[in-house]
Amino acid sequence: MEQVQTPLKTQLPSFSLILETENLANADLKGLSKSLATLANQDISPTCANEVLLIDSGDTPTHILEHLCEQYPWIKVHHTQLGTGYYQAKMLGAELVTGEIVVYFDSDCIYQPNWLRSILTAFTEGEDIQIVAGETMTFSKGAYGTAMALTYIFPQPSGNKTLTPTSQYFLNNVAFRREFLLSNPIPTDLPLYRGNCVIHARNLQDRGYTIWKQSQARATHAPPNGFSHFFWRFLLIGHDYYWQNRLLA
Repeated sequence: MEQVQTPLKTQLPSFSLILETENLANADLKGLSKSLATLANQDISPTCANEVLLIDSGDTPTHILEHLCEQYPWIKVHHTQLGTGYYQAKMLGAELVTGEIVVYFDSDCIYQPNWLRSILTAFTEGEDIQIVAGETMTFSKGAYGTAMALTYIFPQPSGNKTLTPTSQYFLNNVAFRREFLLSNPIPTDLPLYRGNCVIHARNLQDRGYTIWKQSQARATHAPPNGFSHFFWRFLLIGHDYYWQNRLLA
C-alpha cells in the first residue's frame, strides 16, 4: 500500500499500533476482520508503523489468526497466557513495541480512513502533548442501534474540529507517547471490568497532565451483540460505576 508520501511520513513521529483479542470473548468474532480492514484502508498505511501488534490471549481460533496474518502480513501476533485481561494486554503491548507513539484500537470498532492521520498529527502540535483521545460513537443502524447510540457508554459527537482538552478517553481510540505511558501506566489490578481508563484519566489530571481530544479521529463501536450480551454489558456498566465512585471518592 502506497498511501503515504515520504515528506508527510517524516513529519510524523514513529508509531506502533496495538490490538488485543480479549474483548472478542463476548463480541462478534467477525468484528476483528472488519476492524483490520478499516485499518488497512487508512490514508496512512499500517506498513508505516514500527509494529502492528496483536496480543492474543487465546480468544481467537488459530486458523482465523493464520488467515488474518496471510491477508494482512503487517500484523505481528504475540501470544500471551490465557486469562490475560484487557488492560494487562494493552500495557503488555506498550512494553513490547518500539514506536514513539502507541496507538490503541479495538476489534469491535470501525475506523474512518483519516483516523490514524488525525490522531498522529495532534502530537506534532507540541512536545507537551502526551495523550490524545479520538472520538468514539456507537454504530446506530436501525431502531436498536439508534437506541444504543443514545444510551450506551459513548457520548454524542461533539462536532469539534480542533484539539481540545477533555476529561476522559476510551482505550479503543487513544494514543500516548510511549515513554509517558510506561511512566504513568494504566492500573491493571482494579475491581473493574472496563472502568480502569476512568481512574487512569483522573490520576493523570490530578498530576497536572492534560488529556487532549481530536474529534476528527473518529471510530464507531458496535452495540451489544444480542440480548445476552446487552444484559451482561449493562450489568457490568453498573458494577463499574459503583466501584469507580468508591475508588474516586
